[in-house]
Amino acid sequence: MERKTQDETYIVDPNILKQLDDAVREVFALMLDRCCFPQTSCYCNEQGFTASVLFAGAVQGFCTLHLNGRAAKQLATDLMGESSEDPIEINILSADTTGELCNMIAGSWKSRLAGGLSICTLSPPKVLSYAHLGTPKKSSPESNRSLVRSYRFGDYCFSLELIVD
Repeated sequence: MERKTQDETYIVDPNILKQLDDAVREVFALMLDRCCFPQTSCYCNEQGFTASVLFAGAVQGFCTLHLNGRAAKQLATDLMGESSEDPIEINILSADTTGELCNMIAGSWKSRLAGGLSICTLSPPKVLSYAHLGTPKKSSPESNRSLVRSYRFGDYCFSLELIVD
């Protein structure tokens, strides 16, 4: 069953979207030597991974990355410089890469916040596998700053959800 993630954005501060896009581009360039661009939606009909990082301190909220299995495997290969044929090892490396990518994007975004807002801690990433991507939970207009944003690198896409108060 094919599902589509549709970007939803409720942002009080217009810099949040630019900061997130810049953080994603920076992490992909430095960590993976890849270009990554925003896109309007992400289609996926295969299993994959979801990683979440919580913010605590001056900023409270979370960053969640939704990445399909093929994309996670490709990023793990890019990060490690080699690929494995062992399905268990591929799964472990893909999950680790998804968590690390979410953590790096959250940290890069946090470092772009002005003033004392960047004084917050990040939790270790929590990674779950899923049967199919589906539609990420839509952001709520009650949150001060929230969005779901899709990105593309090469032939792959992923979605990122950011909700902070």
